[in-house]
Amino acid sequence: MSDLALKVDGQIYGGWKEIKIQRGMRQFADTFELGLTDKWANSKTKRVIKEDSPCVVEIDGETVITGFTDDVNTSYDATSHSLSVIGRSKLGDLVDCSTKSVSHKNVDLAAIAKRECSAFGINVVAETDVGETFKPQSRDGGETYFEFLSKLAAHRAVHLTSNTQGDLVITRASKEKISTALILGENILSCSATRSKRDRFYSYTVSGQTSGDNDLNTKAAAHIEDKVVDDNIRKVRTTYIIPDDLTLNDAKRIATFNRNISFGESQPVTYTVNGWRHDTGLWSPNKLVRVVDAYNELDTDLLIVHVTFTMDEDGQRTELQLLPPEALDLIPLPEEANEDSFL
Repeated sequence: MSDLALKVDGQIYGGWKEIKIQRGMRQFADTFELGLTDKWANSKTKRVIKEDSPCVVEIDGETVITGFTDDVNTSYDATSHSLSVIGRSKLGDLVDCSTKSVSHKNVDLAAIAKRECSAFGINVVAETDVGETFKPQSRDGGETYFEFLSKLAAHRAVHLTSNTQGDLVITRASKEKISTALILGENILSCSATRSKRDRFYSYTVSGQTSGDNDLNTKAAAHIEDKVVDDNIRKVRTTYIIPDDLTLNDAKRIATFNRNISFGESQPVTYTVNGWRHDTGLWSPNKLVRVVDAYNELDTDLLIVHVTFTMDEDGQRTELQLLPPEALDLIPLPEEANEDSFL
């Protein structure tokens, strides 16, 4: 069984009885919730954990979240006392905070992110191409850092997430594959899956305009448009996207990005397995895993987009939310053999 510790202000706290840790590619800030209940007679020391304290969550000595405590809840009665600590990775500050309007001129997404994160001591890691420089962009007064950066990330068809050190990571789907497979009848405890085409469209058209310059004449700049299609959807189903900022190179990329996200989110599958580790390490987001599940007609590699570690009276378990890797990348969609196939 894995061991979890919370480090706060140089102190190490273990022995947690209830644990929930969530890390994901689409939730921005990772989260943790730790709890315990002790009888008064068994309590040896008082745990003095303060809210808004820098902290690190470790599993078997390996860092999984670097951030701050948010809430510290205590309760007690005549025989026992309970403590729960809730917190997030460093990116939680970007979700909460806003200031007056700030402008950025002639820089790309990575440079803007570094400027926005500098006040919080958050590093920025670009794991993928961040695209061209933006025309002047402003974070409006009252708009949170997260809202502003997420909007720009969508324009450049990338995802923003947190790593174990609390850095802001600009990424797409990883090609790294875990050696452990998820196999029905072996390590899969339970599964839930969905099939839907409700939010998918045949065509995704991106249209907009930008300022003309020496390389782009005024007529071309006034009307930038591109389109991609999903051949598995009825042709009457179309959608039209008008970004705030657009370049000739962005139109196709944004259209592909929206099509692939719609495809991936139309068929999520979630598996629960015992423990928090696979054969070579902790389960973590943005890794490919082989899934062999005859019940859902799956024998393919899927991308881990969200990981939830839990521990309670039933032991330690990991919930893995999976999507097709195309959902977080800019690659062609796979062909669907027939209406009954899952992927």
